[in-house]
Amino acid sequence: FNRLLTDSVYVELYNDKHFKLTADVEFDSLEWTPLGIFPRDFSYTGFDGVFDGGGHTISGLVIKSDTAGFFAVANHASIFNFGIKNSSVQGEVAGGIVGAVKVDGTIENCWNDNTSVYGASSAGGLVGGKVLDSSSDLKLIFDRTYNTGTIRGKGYVGGIIGKHVANTIVTNSFNRGVVEYAGLPEYKHWLGGIIGDDVGSIRYTYNVGEVRDYGTITHTLISSNSYDINETNARLRDDDIDPFGLTEEEMRSKEFAERMGEAFVYDSKNQNDGYPMLASDLVKPSSVAIPRNIVPKVNSSLKVAASMRSLFVSGLVPGESLAIVNMKGEKVWLGRATSSSQVLPVKNPGVYVVATKSRAIRVRVK
Repeated sequence: FNRLLTDSVYVELYNDKHFKLTADVEFDSLEWTPLGIFPRDFSYTGFDGVFDGGGHTISGLVIKSDTAGFFAVANHASIFNFGIKNSSVQGEVAGGIVGAVKVDGTIENCWNDNTSVYGASSAGGLVGGKVLDSSSDLKLIFDRTYNTGTIRGKGYVGGIIGKHVANTIVTNSFNRGVVEYAGLPEYKHWLGGIIGDDVGSIRYTYNVGEVRDYGTITHTLISSNSYDINETNARLRDDDIDPFGLTEEEMRSKEFAERMGEAFVYDSKNQNDGYPMLASDLVKPSSVAIPRNIVPKVNSSLKVAASMRSLFVSGLVPGESLAIVNMKGEKVWLGRATSSSQVLPVKNPGVYVVATKSRAIRVRVK
């Protein structure tokens, strides 16, 4: 995890890198800078490596960015065996795990466990949006994924993915979270329990989460509702006269779990509110909090701005320890805060971490 944080500031190091999470990590409202974010000063495709969560979760993150998610942008990436839990994500394009996928990639054995997502233009439980179209052999694939978080937005809003273009496949997935339109009623918008758009391919998916649109509650799978009549996809019925949806009793039955295919198992212990569960052990999240003295307690008032070869740090507590560390782990400045704001010198351009005992912020010096 620390290696991923270090490499995240050097975007060229993502190529062909394989990262693995080895334990659950629990933070306490940590303000998180998304990995793979687009720099403004040079071209970059986003995170294009491999991230194996090892069946673990990261929880307690607060993510606010134009393109927001644990990863901001991913492209040609493989992300699997990973869950984000009890966190908050907000942005123009926002997803629990990835804000936007540029062209293609694979999201497998991943989940959003009670993480709220808000996207001004598009929002998804796992991925906010797919940016560019691609040729027929380049696809964005979701396999064995689910969402239980509340997903809200003003444009495209979906339980698994919000907006996307062609060549997106969602299979062996489900949504139990609320999907809600948060804009004005006169604006165009698209909502779906699985996909917030009306294109793409879904197989062996189901939705029991409410899809809320200004007082109207449905359980549609994708925006156009065209996949509601399909033996491999199912949704909860909207009312007693809905001819296409299933009842709660039917969707909690052993027969329905078998109908959903080998990726699902019957929830005999009521771990998923009685609805079919994904069969893999890797998509059953569990949290083990790391000791609190290891977890940085973030104070949102700490701010750092770079100008020439100086760092302007504000939000300090007079007397607290203060350090500037480069990406080699070397301390280039060490001392104590003399006031609530301070100017610190930096000799060379690069990426640095400004750290107190309990807070840390990355900053690039040109």
